[in-house]
Amino acid sequence: MTATAGERAPLGDKPIQVWTLQVGDQQHVVTSQEAGWAKRLVVWCVDGIEVACKASGEDKLVLVPTVPADKAFGAMRVLHSALSAPRRAIWFEGPEAHGAAHLGVGGVDLEPEPGSPLALREERMAARPRLYAARHVAAGVAKVVGPLVVAWLFARLVGFFDFSLPLPDIDLPSIPLPDIPWPDLHLPSIPWPAWALPDWLVWLIDHAKLVFPIVVGMALARREVKRRATAAERRDALRHRDDPADGN
Repeated sequence: MTATAGERAPLGDKPIQVWTLQVGDQQHVVTSQEAGWAKRLVVWCVDGIEVACKASGEDKLVLVPTVPADKAFGAMRVLHSALSAPRRAIWFEGPEAHGAAHLGVGGVDLEPEPGSPLALREERMAARPRLYAARHVAAGVAKVVGPLVVAWLFARLVGFFDFSLPLPDIDLPSIPLPDIPWPDLHLPSIPWPAWALPDWLVWLIDHAKLVFPIVVGMALARREVKRRATAAERRDALRHRDDPADGN
């Protein structure tokens, strides 16, 4: 990417991810580039003018405009993977843009630069939404099963070694405690109705720690599939926001 007026020049020959979003006559461009070990430089420009910049190793960054403008720029949320790979850039508008960006609620995804690795990844996900949803569920299962497997392996490892230590036998003194005559309370017997929970509900309660992450993963996967299905339509609506022929 070639730097224009007001934009930062790329950091050497390190790969840079570019996202764009056209909002009427306003063009938003976000770039993310490696800026050191486990750190990335994220720059947000509007119409070629840098409005926000942040260098951090966090996987969730929120950028807010730091320059005065005659138009409301909103806020930008940029996501990276745990290995600092760029994933998404999301634009938020309105008076609650800053708070929504921090919460990650709503927003419109910017479009990754055509031909970039991220754009190819988005195309693969769009072609197989069910597979992508299954990965979300699998991630939830891994969060549950992973610690159980580690605990099982640790228990097996302990069985191969004798970690017992000879502890000293300490003769502690006997302390005489007073005998307090507590009163006997006779509570009335309440005839509670006899009922039992359904077996399936009992099973869910007993396995809540196992079921909850899976359910959350399924909900997130469904929401993500829906978001991706409407992303292009929302970007197109923003592109024609100030178009007289659009009738808005």
